Amino acid sequence: MIGNVTLGMIEFFGNDRRRIAHALKVYAYAVTIAELEGLSPEKRDMTAMAALLHDVGVRIAEEKYGSCTFRQQEEMGPAAAAEILSARNIAPAFIDRIKFLIAHHHSPQAGEDIDFRILLEADFLVNFEEEDIPLTSVELTAQKHFRTKSGLPYCGLCFLLHSLQQPHLPGYNKGRKGRRTHIRHRHSEKDPLYAEKHWQND
Repeated sequence: MIGNVTLGMIEFFGNDRRRIAHALKVYAYAVTIAELEGLSPEKRDMTAMAALLHDVGVRIAEEKYGSCTFRQQEEMGPAAAAEILSARNIAPAFIDRIKFLIAHHHSPQAGEDIDFRILLEADFLVNFEEEDIPLTSVELTAQKHFRTKSGLPYCGLCFLLHSLQQPHLPGYNKGRKGRRTHIRHRHSEKDPLYAEKHWQND
């Protein structure tokens, strides 16, 4: 079941390898946290499918508007996800819950249910890494929005990995091929809440 949804997500994004990779990373965090939190197999599968499809609204918004705000993701994602899931005979009750999760995955105030918090935390964790978010901003965002007992330790690991990767030169980071490249969000060091603001306008 999860495999078929994964293939559906990959087919949906086509050659957009960045979005596919992002979805798979969020999925990996989500299923790991869900297992550690003791979710039932049914709820774990539901959370996993929501993680795989959480950003499908991005493609729809970009095709329609030429860009995508976080609100457009939330508005356009549920219908696209429902189509993918229905084509794979996922139960209607599953689809309804997944649509809710996708419709609010950039709205931390939308609820405290464990599956919802797991999706939020998994997406945050991946965005922290992908966007080179400063550690001070990561810490403040995690303290404000993380609820699960398992997500916070992963965030601590994120701090450690970032600390080890930062060379001792202000404003610089090593690129993926070992080159020194200017940190994309250098200005964000002056704004401790940058991670949250950036994530809500992804």
